[in-house]
Amino acid sequence: MVKLTNFSIVAILLVAIIAIAMKARVTSGDPSAKEILSDAYYETCKNKVGRDCGVMIVSDMFFQNATTDAPCCRKVLTMGKNCHANMLGKILQQSPFKENKALALDRSRAILARCSSMKN
Repeated sequence: MVKLTNFSIVAILLVAIIAIAMKARVTSGDPSAKEILSDAYYETCKNKVGRDCGVMIVSDMFFQNATTDAPCCRKVLTMGKNCHANMLGKILQQSPFKENKALALDRSRAILARCSSMKN
């Protein structure tokens, strides 16, 4: 079994959050390239979802041992497409899951579809 460090868990959480929000409506303006490169930008994106929902989403996407619930889906959908996409890109570059990028993207699309159906 793979042992996860705190960084790995945070990275996994961010991947899940980004993947789910990719098709969500944009709730804020496009960030500048400088903002995207800043740690504060990623911290803001992460805080929009929160730790508990991040853990749930990552568990759902990477380990399939949880199901993202409606309250967490709402947080992901309000996070916005830009935060989600930028965080996913950063996490996939750095995480131990980058070798399974296609699988991670497929699972994140499934989660996003499920979350989108919950909001109706």
